[in-house]
Amino acid sequence: MPSYFKKFGLKGRLRKIKLEDKEIPDTNLILRGIPDEIIEDENFCLIPLDYKTSAKFPGKLPLPVQIQLDTYSFLFKLNNFPTGEKGYVFYFVPYYSKNERRIRWDTRLYEHKINLRRLKKFIHEIDKILKNENPPPPSRTCPFCKFAEDVKIFG
Repeated sequence: MPSYFKKFGLKGRLRKIKLEDKEIPDTNLILRGIPDEIIEDENFCLIPLDYKTSAKFPGKLPLPVQIQLDTYSFLFKLNNFPTGEKGYVFYFVPYYSKNERRIRWDTRLYEHKINLRRLKKFIHEIDKILKNENPPPPSRTCPFCKFAEDVKIFG
């Protein structure tokens, strides 16, 4: 384990596992993903870990990042691996050290309780929208709708 893992009290060992794309039961969707790191805990359960960089630390773990960790854990299950009840995100925020006259990194570890019930509900909502011949209109408050609109400008 890297030294900064130990600094935050993370235990276990890092694993390299090939995850197969899997069909999500009761949908027309296929799930795929590759976590930045996979930790195997003392009970041989797999725990997803992701790295993020940002200009500042978030007050709490953003919802899209929570869903990302939930998705990795669900993919572990679909690939028949035992899963843990949590996931982790390391945030790295750069700062300038005047004494050393160089850029350094401050780190924080965020723990997330895996929520597969919320994820499955989210997945079924996506599946329902994609199957609908008349998708809902874009929302001004939806960042994904904004992204889709921005992409049309370049497309």
